[in-house]
Amino acid sequence: MSYRVRAEKAVVIAVVLLNWFATSAYGQSPPTDLTELSLEQILGLRIINQSTTDVEDRLESSKNRWSLSYRYIQLKFSGHRNGTDDISNNEVLWDGNPLNRTDENFPILTQEIHQQASIFEISSDITDRLSLNIIIPYIAQETKHRSIIPNFERFVIRSEGLGDISVVSTYLLWQKRQHYLMLNTGISLPTGAINEEGDTPAPGANNQLPYTMQLGSGTVEASPGITYFGKSNRMNFGAQVLGTLRMGRNYRGYSLGDRLSVNAWLHPKPFTCFQPSIKIAAQFWEKIDGIDREFRQFQPSFFPAAVADPDKFGGKKVHCLFGMKIRCPRRNLIQHTFEIEGGIPIYQSLNGPQPKEVWRINVSWNWNF
Repeated sequence: MSYRVRAEKAVVIAVVLLNWFATSAYGQSPPTDLTELSLEQILGLRIINQSTTDVEDRLESSKNRWSLSYRYIQLKFSGHRNGTDDISNNEVLWDGNPLNRTDENFPILTQEIHQQASIFEISSDITDRLSLNIIIPYIAQETKHRSIIPNFERFVIRSEGLGDISVVSTYLLWQKRQHYLMLNTGISLPTGAINEEGDTPAPGANNQLPYTMQLGSGTVEASPGITYFGKSNRMNFGAQVLGTLRMGRNYRGYSLGDRLSVNAWLHPKPFTCFQPSIKIAAQFWEKIDGIDREFRQFQPSFFPAAVADPDKFGGKKVHCLFGMKIRCPRRNLIQHTFEIEGGIPIYQSLNGPQPKEVWRINVSWNWNF
């Protein structure tokens, strides 16, 4: 059987598995979180995909045992969704009439969320089979609001700083010709702040910001996963299953929801220097367990905003992403790789109302030495 036929069969199997998880497993699971900003949830998939690309390079060259990379990632959320239905801002923003108040409208409306992250990563091949990556993120985010509260009809809150530092390992379990099976294990440390404050309509100058504006999870997280990676003369291809497990609640009394992601990708190789890519990524999150101590005062009454209600988190999402990898074969540039990737969610089912994602884009540079 030719490598091309094997590659096509592997891709079909990966897509079937992806569809099965997206329809069966997700359909039987409780709602999951899409708007919280745990760095591992936003970037975990990208981190592991970069690691598998590094594995390919390492298997071809035993000289480069270290790599240094930088990635810039940006996401935008705008509008609201409940289940698979879009909801207008006027439906989410309460009109001030007590008779019209429900648990699905609020005096404060989240209009847009902009997330940015700069990721610094250093990787080392401990052995021919085992690699270790240390990922250090820096996050900046901004949220625009409307409200019915005097002097706060329109306001913006921001947070910025170090996120949760992760240590990720990749172990080559099995190899046959140009097919590889790898075990991914990771641990995320709660180095990102979960006590970010800002000027909000609540009484006082500085108040605890909602879950969406915190820089970390506040808990230790384990990230087990398994990755299949294959190669042919014309393309690279692969599939992956990755989970995130929260270890207890943080000191503020809550835990972000566990996560599962399933994805598949193709990297055709029509040119020497340029390698396009297409990726399908499905994810689901559980709702927040517990509640931040600052927001307990709103129980059992209504919350001031959807992003403050732990039950308004969770859902399912499928992304379609397109990218381009650039690697010049010249001797002085062959150790450097540049990549750009962007995409949109083609399916979102959210436990809402909650903000929906509009698009995401990332650019990266990697240096093997």
